[in-house]
Amino acid sequence: MKEYKKEIIICIIALIAAGGAFWYFTYSIQQRKKAGQAELLHFAGSKATALLRINRISLFEGVISGNPALTDSWQQYIPEAFRTILHNQPEHSPALFSFSPQGVIFYAHTTNVHAGLMKDRILPSVFPWYPPYSYEKYGILFSYYTDTDNRFFGCYHINGVWVGSYSRKLLEESARCYLTGRDRLQLQENAYNIDPESPANLYLRSELLNLCFQEEDKPAWMLTDYWINSDIFIGKSNICLFTTFPKEVVPEEWADVLRETFTDRINSFIPGINLQYQLPEQEDPEDIFFYTACTPGH
Repeated sequence: MKEYKKEIIICIIALIAAGGAFWYFTYSIQQRKKAGQAELLHFAGSKATALLRINRISLFEGVISGNPALTDSWQQYIPEAFRTILHNQPEHSPALFSFSPQGVIFYAHTTNVHAGLMKDRILPSVFPWYPPYSYEKYGILFSYYTDTDNRFFGCYHINGVWVGSYSRKLLEESARCYLTGRDRLQLQENAYNIDPESPANLYLRSELLNLCFQEEDKPAWMLTDYWINSDIFIGKSNICLFTTFPKEVVPEEWADVLRETFTDRINSFIPGINLQYQLPEQEDPEDIFFYTACTPGH
């Protein structure tokens, strides 16, 4: 009888362990699904002028670190704290940087487990000087960490999205945008047609690039109130940008001028990238024209 009791106890322990493993597996799946439910763009405010969405972190970081000129540009636009946090993100968790005159704000799909890791290990290692100061607003817990030069880095976590910025105003505005939908960044419908499998996607407000054209035999024309979204692809020896422009937005007679000017503006906006645009091998469809530009291969 004692032997049977021992076997029963072992079976019960095994069932509990199996049940616990199954629960954790199910919970993890639910957390990953929840982390993907909230669209990162729904946190971005209307004052944003550029967005960079990174889908494949290690591949993107590898290309940046392998090109000194791109590394300088990366460090110019992205503060070191953001780069450390990005480096510690799970590989398949998309991250979004939003740029505006008020500063940079970072968004990332994050499970509760990884958010806890951020709070307990990653952020204390980046900002080791003092414990964070926390307060609640809009029903959200905001935490601020002391950095050097009298700066404070703030963050919060809601519905599977982790948000961080050095600007308290931007941070609180992003929460309000998401909760109320007010002052949210409005993109034209085709701007959402990105390739989520590409290493990264770049969004630029047309006014930021000053896409104004003037030729003697044509009236002046300018691309205004428009978001240009490009997929970034990475090959063995180069980086390529691919996007499309609806012909209802860009007249066909300005297509070649736009290709050249847009390339020049990107090269100025991201020093060191040195893109060269490519003319299409065949005619564009009736409703759009394609734009492709790549860095020279090695």
